[in-house]
Amino acid sequence: MNLKQPKTVKVKPPVLSIPFSERVAAAPCPHFGVCGGCSFQDVPYPAQTEAKENFFKETLNGLADSVLEPILASPDLWHYRNKMEFAFGQEGGRLTLGLHPRGRVWSVVDVGRCDILSEETSLLLEAARAWAVKSGLTPFHSLSGTGQLRHLVIREGKNTGQRMVNLISTSQLESPAGFMEALASTGVRIDTALWSRNDGVADVAQGDMALMLRGEGVITERLGPLEFRVTPYGFMQTNTHAAEMMVRELASWVEASGLLVDVYCGSGLLGLSFARRFDRLTGIEMNPVSVDLARQNAVMNGIENADFLCGAAEKLLPEILSGLDLKARVTLFVDPPRSGLHPKVVEALCAVKPQSLVYVSCNPHSLANDLRILKAFYTIERMQPMDFYPHTPHIESMTLLQRMA
Repeated sequence: MNLKQPKTVKVKPPVLSIPFSERVAAAPCPHFGVCGGCSFQDVPYPAQTEAKENFFKETLNGLADSVLEPILASPDLWHYRNKMEFAFGQEGGRLTLGLHPRGRVWSVVDVGRCDILSEETSLLLEAARAWAVKSGLTPFHSLSGTGQLRHLVIREGKNTGQRMVNLISTSQLESPAGFMEALASTGVRIDTALWSRNDGVADVAQGDMALMLRGEGVITERLGPLEFRVTPYGFMQTNTHAAEMMVRELASWVEASGLLVDVYCGSGLLGLSFARRFDRLTGIEMNPVSVDLARQNAVMNGIENADFLCGAAEKLLPEILSGLDLKARVTLFVDPPRSGLHPKVVEALCAVKPQSLVYVSCNPHSLANDLRILKAFYTIERMQPMDFYPHTPHIESMTLLQRMA
């Protein structure tokens, strides 16, 4: 089936902005205006959600006005993130540890505290920074290839209280001697800590050859009745309590029977949350680390009707759908990256037309582009924007589509 793609002009889509006249709140973060994150802190939260709701509606441009629900606010306005990647840098000859300023990826703002992660984070940042300075270590410089320190990644279980710390360095760091002692002096709970190495040029907070400094390199998070293993590089929705809200809302959307296919399934959070309501769950994910995690999460929660396939969605989904009985009850979850659905995934959905399709999106522009094609074969029945990331311009959403009779 060869679908004609709508003609588009290659321009950068607009980004949600809020006029200065509405920026009347006091930004609590001392780094606001310098750090590149949380750019809406000086906007009262009701005005943030109103702006996001309007922007979402304008971007969809009439595609689903009659079924568009008011935006759902985040359950938490502060300290909601369960993961942050902090970078080591150098400003004015002084080592810094924090976040990049907007548009300046080679600079690092020295962050004393970050109000969207837990309050304990500030103590860990201070201890890690002091350890690095005392040890005479320097940040990695990609042009010269010198320096030892790259990133400090903190992951937290918002419902379990567990915490992971991952120190990422180059191989020029021979040993992180004193690092764990420095963190322990804060009294902050750390369930597992790792030391990873990365000698690549790209500024990514990942590494290999991880050495366990404490624990087994895994923490556990709980969402509803299920528990999920969290590893350093496995995917997990960043706002735990908002993800729980999404699952609760979605519970009334899906009919419990037949096959559930979870595309771009990550570590299985969404599919496993509904697996017991279906005869079978099949997950598709191209990241092998996440696939392995999804399988472990199924076993840990005693879910026996789930299988997870590793590979690209555009390859595996057409194969799965082509082998199905068209009269069989099939529900699909799709949660693609910001770029939206791969054209071959869209083609497969339009060719086979499963009964129900739930589209979870983190980008209203790519969602609108995909819906313009899918609406020729599906009816848009429900659409729910959600605020997963307060004080930022990002918008999450869920859309329910049903096959036309």
